[in-house]
Amino acid sequence: MAERYKVVFEGAATKDFGVVGQLTKNLQNQCHLTTQAVTKMMRLAPLTVKNGVELQEAQRYQRALEAMGAKVRIELVGEDGDVTSVP
Repeated sequence: MAERYKVVFEGAATKDFGVVGQLTKNLQNQCHLTTQAVTKMMRLAPLTVKNGVELQEAQRYQRALEAMGAKVRIELVGEDGDVTSVP
């Protein structure tokens, strides 16, 4: 069975208000999220946004979110549910 990964949203890449504002706008526009959903997402970070996907798909999510201004990590999910960060 292929290894599975999860994509974890950690918030804005920096604490710069410009980056945070741009990330908020990007999440609203590109992910079709409401202002309330984005606010909740930022407050709850770190937050798993995708789970149980192959590495290539996890990397696509990572690149897309990072392009929006987010900090993202990918973790390997073991068969027993254990998680290992992927560099």
